[in-house]
Amino acid sequence: MALLIEVSPAVTATTRNTGEAVEKVSLQTAATRVVDVAEELFRTSLKTAIVTAATAFQEAIEALEKPPASAEFSFGMKFSGELGNFILTKIAAESTCAVKLTWTR
Repeated sequence: MALLIEVSPAVTATTRNTGEAVEKVSLQTAATRVVDVAEELFRTSLKTAIVTAATAFQEAIEALEKPPASAEFSFGMKFSGELGNFILTKIAAESTCAVKLTWTR
């Protein structure tokens, strides 16, 4: 997802090459929009990561010939981003997983 915001007094203009509307906004509005986009990106990324990890874990357990008596899956996530001149320039994510399976005799 890319977001480009021009900062200047609030007016609406039209680009000559494409005819697309370009909205020029104040610095405060631009900052708020960048934060809103980052927030939505975080929510979407977190939801996708949790659903994907949980589904993969469940499918792996169900595929075992002899399922364990108990199964535990935990993971940690780290998100980071860099903001430069109100442009989100870098986003990164890391995750760690721990799996504990227990069989009883």
